[in-house]
Amino acid sequence: MSNRLRQVTAQVRRLSAAEAEVWLLVEVEGVTPATEVRGRLVGPHCPGVSTIEVAYPLRPFPRHPEGVPPLSRRVVIPEPSLWEPEQPYLYRAIVELWEDGQQCDRAEFDYGLRMPEKG
Repeated sequence: MSNRLRQVTAQVRRLSAAEAEVWLLVEVEGVTPATEVRGRLVGPHCPGVSTIEVAYPLRPFPRHPEGVPPLSRRVVIPEPSLWEPEQPYLYRAIVELWEDGQQCDRAEFDYGLRMPEKG
C-alpha cells in the first residue's frame, strides 16, 4: 500500500519585514524510518507584477516542537513580500511525501503572508 498525505497546513509562526517563518504541518497515513517529506515554498508571485521567484527549501526543526506532527517542516523567508489587497503576493507551497526513495504523494497550494489587522 502506498503512503499518502492526509493534510498539509501552513502556519505563520513569525512575520516581519525582515523575516518570515512558516511551519508546514504535515499529517500522513503512516510514518516509518523510510518516510520523508521534501519540498519548498516558491515565490513570491503576484498577478501583473514582475518578480524574481526563489525556492525556499523545507527544513526540519532544529528541535522538534511538542505536539507537532513528526514530518512537519519549517521555511524561513528573508525579506518576505506580504499579501495586500492591492498587491496579493503569494508563495507556492510544494510538499512531497517520499517512501523508500520513491515519491508517493504531492500537495501544492498558494499561501499569502499577511500582517494581522491592527485594532
